[in-house]
Amino acid sequence: MKGFNLRFITITLIVCISLVNISCSPKLSRSQKKWKIYHRNVDGENIGYPFEVIEDGYKLIAIYKTKKPIEYSVEWGWKLLLRNVSRSEISVGIRYKLLDKDDFVVASDYYGDTVAAGDTLSVQNTSKMRYEKAKMVKRSVFELTGFDTETLESLQDLE
Repeated sequence: MKGFNLRFITITLIVCISLVNISCSPKLSRSQKKWKIYHRNVDGENIGYPFEVIEDGYKLIAIYKTKKPIEYSVEWGWKLLLRNVSRSEISVGIRYKLLDKDDFVVASDYYGDTVAAGDTLSVQNTSKMRYEKAKMVKRSVFELTGFDTETLESLQDLE
């Protein structure tokens, strides 16, 4: 009977310790896992601007644990739907940034491609960041690069 009690206590302790470890592991909330979708365009005041952004957004996807040293990282995803409204094929770079409450960059990712005149580019990408940083994310912004002012001026001349 004494051996049975000792085994029962040991198993109970192992289960309790496992539950504590599970409950102490970082988790993502439902809100963090849900897409934050925006319908914001780029530089609407710049006549002849070659791109129209239809929508963009981000979400946190999953948490990963490394063994040595024990750290947690978060995979996050972003997407952007953009249309080339010019009459020319244009190369574009997209820098997608996650910001904290003070607008400091918490994480960023980059994607580049060429978009034919009138075509729509749909981008969905993932990246990773440390878990501690993921807790600070409050909003996102994007920057479009890869075309110079000469390109913009020549596009404006076509209109």
